[in-house]
Amino acid sequence: ATSRADLVSLFPLPSSERVLAAGSALARDGTLPRDVAVSLARALGRFRASAIAMPLAILLALARRVRRLLEPPLEFVRPLPPLALIPFLILRLGIGQAQKIGVVALACFCPVFLGTIVGLTRVDPHPVEVGRVCNLTCAAIIRPIVLPTAIPSIVTGLRIALGFTWRALVGTELITASVGLGYLSTREELDNAARLLAAPLLADNLQLVLPVAAGPARCGNAPDKGRTLRAA
Repeated sequence: ATSRADLVSLFPLPSSERVLAAGSALARDGTLPRDVAVSLARALGRFRASAIAMPLAILLALARRVRRLLEPPLEFVRPLPPLALIPFLILRLGIGQAQKIGVVALACFCPVFLGTIVGLTRVDPHPVEVGRVCNLTCAAIIRPIVLPTAIPSIVTGLRIALGFTWRALVGTELITASVGLGYLSTREELDNAARLLAAPLLADNLQLVLPVAAGPARCGNAPDKGRTLRAA
C-alpha cells in the first residue's frame, strides 16, 4: 500500500503485486521449482538432527551420570551459531550437499534436544513409581504416563527447529551453494527488488510445507496430574 501510494520508493520496497509477478515469472521459466526442490531436500536434515537429539535427550534424562558427563560440552556447543561452523564443515564434508545438510542438522539439534529433555524432566516421578510397583511394562508406563506430559515440550522443540531450518539453510545457500532458494536471492539482478524478495518470502512460506509430527499441538495442552494418576 505504501509503495502504491508513492510514500516510499518502489526500488527498496516493491509492491506485493510486483513480488507476486516476479515469483510467477521464476516459476514459469523453471528456476523456482528446481531451487525449491533442492532446498526442500536439504531441509530434511532436520529429521537427521531429531533422530540424534531425541535418543540422546532420553539417555541424559534417564542416566544422571551420563548427563553430568555430557551436559558441559553440550552447553558449550549450544550457543555456537551454525553458520560460524561452515568453514569447519567445508573442511570435513566438502562443499557439496552434505555440508548444507550438516548446517541444518546443527541448527535443529539444540531445539529438539532441549525440548525433549525438558519434557522428560517435567514428568511427575510418583505415577512412574506407582506403575513400577504395579509391575507395569515399560511401554505401559511410557504411553499413558510419560508421553502425555513430555509431548507438548517435544512438539515445541520441533516447531522451533522448523524455523531454524530455513534460517540456517538460506544462510548457507547464500554463501556456499550454486542452487537453492538462498542462492536464488544472490543470483537475481540487484536492480530488481521484486525478484530479490520473491525467494526469501517463499522460503518463509515453505515452513508450512514441511511435515510436522504434531503441528496443531501447543505447549499449553499438557494433561492434568489427576488423569495421569488414574491412567497409572
